[in-house]
Amino acid sequence: MSNESSPRGSAYLKNVEGKLEAIERTQAENIRRAGSMMADAYEQDRLIHVYGGGGHTVMMVCEMFFRAGGLANVNPVYGHDISPLCQATKYIQIERTTGYGACLIRYYDVKQDDLLIIFHNIGYNPTTIDAAEEAKARGAKIIAISSSDWREKLPRDHHIRHPNKKHLFDYADLSIDDANPYGDADFYVEGFEVAIGMALLTNDSKSVKHCGSGLKNWMEQTTGWPQIFAPFACCAGYCWNP
Repeated sequence: MSNESSPRGSAYLKNVEGKLEAIERTQAENIRRAGSMMADAYEQDRLIHVYGGGGHTVMMVCEMFFRAGGLANVNPVYGHDISPLCQATKYIQIERTTGYGACLIRYYDVKQDDLLIIFHNIGYNPTTIDAAEEAKARGAKIIAISSSDWREKLPRDHHIRHPNKKHLFDYADLSIDDANPYGDADFYVEGFEVAIGMALLTNDSKSVKHCGSGLKNWMEQTTGWPQIFAPFACCAGYCWNP
């Protein structure tokens, strides 16, 4: 068995590398500025609050808190009800509920001149916007990490938007574009009509064949399959609202 990647696996890696290169090319100065803001907070003996506005962005909070080699002054602003650990269809409903994000900022007592880093791959949902708005009202400094592609392409009347229609970047003292594509996934594999993000399927032709065939047969045989398939669509970026 060869240890070399398949052509599909190599293409997947190039897709990822391209995004990292784009971030380095366009966001290096913003990342340096973010580092400076974090250093200032550390020097001033302030907490660095870190918040993921819903879904898998909670992983960014986990990566910054209680890690070997990390900063001791990182304060995780956890909203357990808006993470995938709280069941997919449940957390999706909660992260679209206004007021919850502001409640978390109050609970964790984000103060005047504190630094708050907010992650959200889309940047429009209520738990993200409410948290940013509450933090800004309290005088906190905000580093926002989100997607300009989503900001430019999401329809203004889309159901995942906060009622005020604003984006996370609208509240930021410093914005970092994470190069996340509209729809979250943008790598296409033969046998699938939509983009996928699963590295296993990009590298194993047998997995692609069986998975693609299985999904096709399942969808053809299932009455009302769009409703059943909705959780997968949600994980792909909430673009589909059956």
